[in-house]
Amino acid sequence: MEQAFDVYISYAREDLIRVRELAYFLEDNGLKVWWQSQPEDANESLRILEQRLTEGKAQIVVWSRDS
Repeated sequence: MEQAFDVYISYAREDLIRVRELAYFLEDNGLKVWWQSQPEDANESLRILEQRLTEGKAQIVVWSRDS
């Protein structure tokens, strides 16, 4: 069984460094965070995204010029 997450972070790949800092901060404060890049397979990606959005308690969208 997959681990349930508290927070899902959506971001553009170009923002990886900033998002990594945010994810580590949240994890250091006791939250389970899903923020890794999505799988290459589009069908698998949509399934995982839907699962994370349904399971999670919160979603964070990181807006930037690249997103």
